[in-house]
Amino acid sequence: MNFHSAQFGVFMLVTLSLYWATARRPIVRLAVLLVASQYFYANWGLRFLPLLWFSTLLDYTCGGAIARSDDPRKRKLFLLAAIMGNIGLLGFFKYWDWLAGGLKLLLGHFGVASPLPVLGITTPVGISFYTFGTLSYSIDNYRRQIKPARNLRDFAVFVSFFPHLVAGPILRAAQFLPQLEHPPTLDVPRLRSSLYRIGLGLAKKVVLSDTLARLVVDPVYADPGQYTAAMHLLAAECFVVEVFFDFSAYCDIAIGSARLFGFELPENFDLPYQARGVRDFWRRWHMTLSTCLRDYVYFPLGGSRAPEPRVWFNLIVSMVLIGIWHGATVPWAIMGLLQGLAMCFERLFERMRGGRPFDTTPARKLLSWFLTLQFVVLSYVFARSQSLDHLVSVWTDFGSVGSVSPWVWVVLAVSAPGLFLPRRVLDGARDAVLALPTPVIGVALGIVIGVVSALNVGDTPYFYFQF
Repeated sequence: MNFHSAQFGVFMLVTLSLYWATARRPIVRLAVLLVASQYFYANWGLRFLPLLWFSTLLDYTCGGAIARSDDPRKRKLFLLAAIMGNIGLLGFFKYWDWLAGGLKLLLGHFGVASPLPVLGITTPVGISFYTFGTLSYSIDNYRRQIKPARNLRDFAVFVSFFPHLVAGPILRAAQFLPQLEHPPTLDVPRLRSSLYRIGLGLAKKVVLSDTLARLVVDPVYADPGQYTAAMHLLAAECFVVEVFFDFSAYCDIAIGSARLFGFELPENFDLPYQARGVRDFWRRWHMTLSTCLRDYVYFPLGGSRAPEPRVWFNLIVSMVLIGIWHGATVPWAIMGLLQGLAMCFERLFERMRGGRPFDTTPARKLLSWFLTLQFVVLSYVFARSQSLDHLVSVWTDFGSVGSVSPWVWVVLAVSAPGLFLPRRVLDGARDAVLALPTPVIGVALGIVIGVVSALNVGDTPYFYFQF
């Protein structure tokens, strides 16, 4: 049930009607939301629902036991159970075949049979997102940073809340559970902002992202040997635009949909392609993932307060984990390694300058921005490649096809303001739209939906669904 499908539109209308009809009856209202969220996830695969229930029960039990206990040994035992259960679930369904296939290939060179079978496991949609969310609940309870959920129903609503469930933003219990303690509200400003975010997301996904994918990115990566080197470069540049508008579109619709139910989800992007440095980029891109890895991996390893070699180790480990969190492939692991190495180089360069940043003049700011953006383009070629063989083909196989639809240039021109204009200009444009009468915003959303319906081809999934 894609966010830009007619099925989701009907689902939202029915769920919102039932939810607000029972708004003054908390038990019924949350039951409606829970059942709707379970139905939403079941549409992606009914057989995956037990995994969602397992994660929910595991961390509700472990997190609650940790919160209620003052025995350090018991608390560590339940935390270990939560970590092993979540990482074990994620590791089996997402990484078993990758590791088993790699071991089989390695041992095959020596004529030795692999002890691990390749099982052909299908990765459950959204498993990387909801296991991070549930595990954060147990860890934050261990750290005494949150209050435990009032009951299993509240916790299950947090885990399965459908706007964020299958592709983020990654939601922590501390951000959501307190919102369940208050009656929901939907005033006119919130309604306007909800409609605005949903319309913006629909336009980003179908008009911009899917158009670039259909006209240039997918054809080039599907058959690299047919296209010239210039087309390969264009496809790489277009892919970073495509994936940003695809993922940020999902987050826009998720945030807007959540607001219609009276909830706020965290923002996930802050103009990442205006970053002037790789560290700056990851403070702006997929921010909920970056902060999770920062709080639960980078800081516990020692963060930036350790000796410099250890800081480099912490950075590389964290970024490799971000890489393989995205995908169980060697190219994704290499992408993460490149990000970590680039961060280490930035630190080294600043230390050579006595701790002074490089971008201290307009010319240096421009150079820093350009180099950062092109590094992102380069590294995301690894992200778009399905395997090492495919990656090599993308880099080395060239053909004679060099033409591209003129609509590609139109889409890139339309995309540029949303990528590169200053924040104050974009915020001003948003505020101008939100100042319009609510019926006008509703009509504008209707027009966007009409355009989306006309352009939507094949109900294309979101790029981050695979994670």
